[in-house]
Amino acid sequence: THMDGMKTQADDTFVVIACTNNVEMLDPAVRRRLPQVYRIDAPNETELFDILKLYLRDTKIKDEDLRALAGSLRPGCTGSDIAELVRSAWAERRRSVLTSKRVQKMLKQGTVDKEKMAKLIGQLQYQNLQSAAAARNLVRP
Repeated sequence: THMDGMKTQADDTFVVIACTNNVEMLDPAVRRRLPQVYRIDAPNETELFDILKLYLRDTKIKDEDLRALAGSLRPGCTGSDIAELVRSAWAERRRSVLTSKRVQKMLKQGTVDKEKMAKLIGQLQYQNLQSAAAARNLVRP
């Protein structure tokens, strides 16, 4: 009933944009009020590569490694899956550096600062992405 009476004048314009990954579960009354449906499928391998490249544009990871990763991802993987994959990979990278013996020794001695820590963490590695993808069950079986 929230949509009833929204367009009260002939020159009123009202646009509703809705998004769901399960259109079959929508209430029939909602579907009647949203007569146009545009299906957007999950990205293919080339599109996954493009999304990875966008998220990782500031890293030194090679295109061929990104293509290999895109090819290894399971069907149905989405942009939000890749965003979470990249966040997880960075978290793994930070965790591995922070728990290293070298950094633990520096922390005990008090000889580490923000710039030094950023340098130690350095760049995201392809291996971080591979293990994060496997951990998040994003890799083809």
